[in-house]
This record gives sequence, C-alpha cells and structure tokens, in this order.
Amino acid sequence: MIVLVQPMYSKQELNADSNYVIYTQLIRGMLEVRPGWHFYIIFPDDKSGYKYEPDGFFRLPNVTRIPQRISPRKLANAIQFDAMWWDKLYRHLAFDVVWANLIEAAGAIKFSGQAAYGNYSRPVIIGAHNYVMHDSLPYAYDAVEHVAIAQIVGAIHSDLHVFNSDYCQGMFFENAARYLNNATLDKLRSTARRIDMGVLEESLRPIKRNNSVPIIAYNHRLQAYKNYDRTFRVLNTIYNSGVKFEVWYINNTAEHSSKILNYQFVRAKLCATRPDYLDTLRQCDLNVSNSQYETFCIAMIESMAVGHPIVAPLGTTFPEITDKAHNDYPYLFRNEGEQAEMLKRLLTDKDEREKWGGILSGYVRKAYNNRLWAERYASLFESIDFGKIPTEDDARAMVLSKLKDYNGATVKEALARIFHAPVNGRQPFSSQSLTPVKFIRLARELGARISVEEGQERIRLGT
Repeated sequence: MIVLVQPMYSKQELNADSNYVIYTQLIRGMLEVRPGWHFYIIFPDDKSGYKYEPDGFFRLPNVTRIPQRISPRKLANAIQFDAMWWDKLYRHLAFDVVWANLIEAAGAIKFSGQAAYGNYSRPVIIGAHNYVMHDSLPYAYDAVEHVAIAQIVGAIHSDLHVFNSDYCQGMFFENAARYLNNATLDKLRSTARRIDMGVLEESLRPIKRNNSVPIIAYNHRLQAYKNYDRTFRVLNTIYNSGVKFEVWYINNTAEHSSKILNYQFVRAKLCATRPDYLDTLRQCDLNVSNSQYETFCIAMIESMAVGHPIVAPLGTTFPEITDKAHNDYPYLFRNEGEQAEMLKRLLTDKDEREKWGGILSGYVRKAYNNRLWAERYASLFESIDFGKIPTEDDARAMVLSKLKDYNGATVKEALARIFHAPVNGRQPFSSQSLTPVKFIRLARELGARISVEEGQERIRLGT
C-alpha cells in the first residue's frame, strides 16, 4: 500500500511539534507491522521558515519526503490550498490512501485536479481530527468559526475520519450539530472511527530516581489554553510556603520561556532531539498542567509512561488518559485550591509518587503503545473496499499486454504507452480517464504489484 501523509504542523521547531511526533511514531510502527508499505510525507521546504534537526526518520527506506512551501501559521494552512501544487502531485505520483492530518483541507485534496473525474481516479481520504476548534478554547469562537466549519466539511468529504479520544469526538459532533441536518450527522457518525494514539516506544518505562528535591516536568506549550500562568502561580505559592522542588521546562527552544524563567525554581532544559527530550523527561518525578483544552495530550502520556503521577484538571481528556473510571485516580482537580493540596502531597511523599506513577505507567504503556496503534491504523487502511474498476475486458487485455511488454517501467512510462492506445476501433483511456491512482488499482487487479524504488513508482508483474 502507498500512503501519502498530509501532516499538520503547529510549531516552527519541528522536532518538538507533537504533530511531527504523531506521524513519525505511527509510521515507524506501521513499517514494523507492514514492512512492504511506502509512505510519502509532505514536509516544509527550505524556505518555509521551520527548524528541523535530522533524527533519522527520513533515512528509513520506505519513507520519501515531498517538499512543499508551508506557512508556519497552522490556521493559515487550514484555509489556504495550493491547487496547482496538488494537481502536479497527482499527475506525477499515485497513492492508495491520503492520511489527512489537516482535515480542513481533506475535501480539496480529494477533488484536486484529475481526481475530480470519479471515485476510482482518486485516493481514499482518511481524515484525522488532531484538534477541534471549539468554544471551550480561550478565543472568541466567531474568530475561528470558519476553521470549525472547514473541519466539518473536511470530515464530510473524508471517506473515513478518525478521532483520538472520546472528548475530541464529543467536541466535534457538538460543533457539527450546530450546522448540519440529522441525515448528514448520521453519515458523519457512520464514517467516524476511534483509534487511541500510541506514541509510546517500548523503552519508555519507570526508572528509580533519587533527586535531592522533587523535579516537576513542564513539557507543555506556553500558550493561553494551557493556562500556564495559573500553574506557575500555584507553584510559586507552594514554593514560598517552604516546600522545595524544581520545575524543568523541557523544550527544544527557549522562545517565550522568559514568561516563566523569573521563578527561582524553574530550569530550562533544551533538547534538540527526541532521545534528548525523553532522557530529560525520565529524570523528573511528576507533571502538572492547568490546560482547559486537550484532544489527547501526548506530553502527559509520555510523562505517565516514565512513571510520573500527573496533577491536572478533572476535565478534557485527563480522566480518559489516566483511566480514572477504573482506578479512581485521585489527582485531578476542580480548582486551584485542590491543585495546591494535591501538589503538596505528591511533592512531599515519594512513596505516593512512585505508587501512582507505577499505576499510570502500567496503564498507558498498555493502552497507548506504538505497536497496537500501528496495527489498528494498518487494519483500518486494509479494511477499505476500493471496489473493482469498471473497465471493459478488451481494454483490460490491452493494459495487461502493455504491462508485460514494459515490465518494470515507471507508472509514468507505462501510462504514456497506454494513453490513446486503440482497442477495437476506440481509445478507452486518456490522461483524464486514467489517472495514476486509477492505473495502479487497475494494474493490481491484473496481477501486478507497485513498488517504490529510489523515488520511482514501478509496475512489476510476477514475483
């Protein structure tokens, strides 16, 4: 299977962007469970303004990077679409599936260029809801309503659309109910799927720590919806009461860190790569957040995996990811007074930290492990019914003969031999009626396989 990954990017420092972590971790896992698959990744070109530290991902043999000019502003990418770029892409490469992580663009991707000529001419679109514009965010809803509507439209045009948490799914359908009739809502429910993220490597396990004072990991963004100002106000009050600790602000950039570095208990820990980040995270003892909006919260999942108890609001996805319904996790707060008492307890009781850190680690490493996530997504892709292409038998016979004559040719070379080739006095194929996507499906129906070799898609008959 050939998959095009259309990512969402929301940080200029790509290595620290949770969106980059999402797709790289999933693809690494999928290549373990489906080693013959190939993934094309749309990636910011050199002039897009992003920063990236090569981490080996793009050296994987079944991963190909496709450069595109991408704005560093996520919301700009949500409403802008380069139709000429996509038309050129569809004319040069073929994909079975597009994994659309910026779901606002899913409809435009689906109907780009020649793909508009019919379902068999375009790839299947799997939309991913990595965030939902919702009125629980600390922004005026009317300022982001256009993005919320684009997310709904993208889901309508996706063949399937995937949520990573119940909370995320609930927010989306609450939005959709504002604008859609019941029939369309029912259609969206029928194409919706739930797959928990599995961003955890096998190496993420609790370790023994003997820090002189407890260390709180703060690996969250310094953005308004995280309510980081409340977090550090509470921590400052606790510190001034005589409870000693450090807070490690873990990121790959010091940008915006001046907002919190004035607190005497804060240390900035800059990590260029994911291994650096994980090594630093392992040294900490617990984690805290006041976020009012999460669709999943990878940062907390990673912390829990290495044995951190977390102190977080009793809301958004935190009850889900701590398994509170089954273990009655006691450190989710309703107000800052409760938060302060919970932090004091964990900061002054190492046994309590280790007890709940171990419970949470056991849960998240089982529920959110990479292999399970990869297997679920691979099974989802394999469940797609691509349908049989309605091509006449004599036209099929002509295509098969061309494939035999040009076995090993690239998709583009084979198509050039087939376009306008006569069959019983007619020309059954043209560049509009036989797109690269439709051609690789037809070739597979005729017994061929598609391989990507040194950046070229080739058609091969036989083993």
